[in-house]
Amino acid sequence: MLSLTTITSTVLGANCYLVAHDDGTCVVIDPSGGVVGAVREHVERHGLHVAAVLATHGHVDHVLDAAAAVAVFDVPLTVAEGDAYRIADPFGTLEPAGSGLVPAIAAAAGIDVEDHQVPERVETFSGATTRMRFGGIDVTCLAAPGHTEGSTLYRVDGVEIDGQERRLVLTGDVLFAGTVGRVDLPGGDAATMQHTLTTVVGALDDDLVVLPGHGPATTIARERTTNPYLTGSARL
Repeated sequence: MLSLTTITSTVLGANCYLVAHDDGTCVVIDPSGGVVGAVREHVERHGLHVAAVLATHGHVDHVLDAAAAVAVFDVPLTVAEGDAYRIADPFGTLEPAGSGLVPAIAAAAGIDVEDHQVPERVETFSGATTRMRFGGIDVTCLAAPGHTEGSTLYRVDGVEIDGQERRLVLTGDVLFAGTVGRVDLPGGDAATMQHTLTTVVGALDDDLVVLPGHGPATTIARERTTNPYLTGSARL
């Protein structure tokens, strides 16, 4: 059986998730700004071993603590090949000209952009579907471009939530409760996102619990019937 822990960053409310197995193996998804201290405390308190640090995509609010996580847990940051270039410059690859987005993020994080550290180790994967195993944790990576080129959904089964065994999909900024990710940032594309929503998200089972990059959890069943971008009442 697997357990789930959510740590929400103060930087744009990005969610970092920890999935742990009874054997002590732990996977960290989206090392958001300022979360590494809390992640380390949780890992040490429960006697866990971090086997992997994954990113749903390369936007800075989801990888701001990536360098710290790589150093503390001695594992690489793993991200889809399409977003690997963002890791080397997560601020510079995010901001549309004149948007003021990067200064806002930096101010919220209390950091100097020039002082941002890049992870020493980065590993990538590619393909429509990639399967990874870390101890007793099986992760299925589903390519879901549109928000960014390398946006990825992570499927994990057998997680205990409120005493029930559930199946999860961690959606990053592709799918939220009631809405979807924006497509107006560099690397975003409305047509590609619509294709992802139709063919990738649309193919997911209704019982999956959705853990988004920001905001509350939901389910595929709920989003399929109420999310305007999935019902067809809204377009990107």
